[in-house]
Amino acid sequence: MAPEVIFCALRPKENPNGYTPAVDMWSIGVLLYVMLCRRLPFDADAAERAATTDEREAERSLRARIMSGKFRSMHDVSPPLSGDAKDLIQMLLQVNPKKRLDVDKALAHPFMRG
Repeated sequence: MAPEVIFCALRPKENPNGYTPAVDMWSIGVLLYVMLCRRLPFDADAAERAATTDEREAERSLRARIMSGKFRSMHDVSPPLSGDAKDLIQMLLQVNPKKRLDVDKALAHPFMRG
């Protein structure tokens, strides 16, 4: 779920237009991360999963990771990702939807152009 959708759910009066096309671009970034890294970008690491037994706390922690834009490192995946792949994912997983790539810019990105 994109940060602006979470924000809209938590404070609907402050952000009545949480769903825009930028939300779809966030989702594409998550899917691209999953396809290339073979794991979820905002999933807790093993230590945090072991330490958190409360489901509500785990959900709050996940929301906090998404809202901060701190996704799991892409440096330890095998095979290693190209710089272009990492760059595209980082540009799609921008917390600020105004800084996130739109569809035209994503399609023009060097990773997409081969």
